[in-house]
Amino acid sequence: ESLLQKLSWCPSLAIWGQADPWTPIGNENGMNFHPGSKFSEYHPNFQLFMLNETGHCPHDERPEECRKLFLDWIVETVSPKSGGSN
Repeated sequence: ESLLQKLSWCPSLAIWGQADPWTPIGNENGMNFHPGSKFSEYHPNFQLFMLNETGHCPHDERPEECRKLFLDWIVETVSPKSGGSN
C-alpha cells in the first residue's frame, strides 16, 4: 500500500484473471478479496481490468485481449483529451 502511494504519479494497469487460482481477486459474496481489488484506494492512477474465464496468466491465456486492453489503455492514458500526459 505504501509503495502504491509513492507511485501515484505514474499511471498503472493490472489485467487480472477472474478465475486465478493462486491470487483470486475475490468471490461473488465479497469474501476473501485479494488486496489487488483495493489498489485504486491507494493509487489514484491505478486501473484494474478483470478477464472472465481467465486464470493466473492472462497474457498467456488471452494474449489478444490483453494486447487490446493494454493498447487502448495507453491511448486513453496519454491522450490530450483524457487529461493524460504526453
